[in-house]
This record gives sequence, structure tokens and C-alpha cells, in this order.
Amino acid sequence: MFLMDIQLASLMKFLTGYRIATKMNAPEKKDRFLENFSDWFLQRRNLDGNQMWYPLILEECDNSEESALLRFWEYLEIFNVEVTKVVD
Repeated sequence: MFLMDIQLASLMKFLTGYRIATKMNAPEKKDRFLENFSDWFLQRRNLDGNQMWYPLILEECDNSEESALLRFWEYLEIFNVEVTKVVD
């Protein structure tokens, strides 16, 4: 994966493009991350399902894009352990 900048915003742009491309070219393909991460993150924080994880992680890191990107990878590691048990 290539990110232009070391920022969570760059990752969000990449993931948005990936999600759009997947829906257009392989709508039957299910991606564990795309299908589950947002709900998992919000449940973990006892939050409403109408929120997005990106601004919450950014806020958690005092709006530091670089710190937020590093924090995202920490959450992803936890997600991969917890959701693999449930989904796979």
C-alpha cells in the first residue's frame, strides 16, 4: 500500500478508493476490515453507529495526523485478533 503522507487522512483516502473500486469491480467480494472495522471500533467505545472511526481516532491523538495513523495500526492489530475469532 502506498500513502502520499504519513497521515490518517491519507489512509482514509486510500480506503475510500479501495471500497469504491471493490464495489464497482467485485461487488460479491467481502472484506473483513471494510465490513466490520467501523462497527467493531464504535462498539469498543460504546458509541452510536452513526459516527465514523476516523475523526474519533484523530481527536484521541489531539488532531495529530501522524499519531492518529500510528494509533490506527494499534487498533487494527487488536481488531485482527478479536474479529478473526468471530468472523473466520
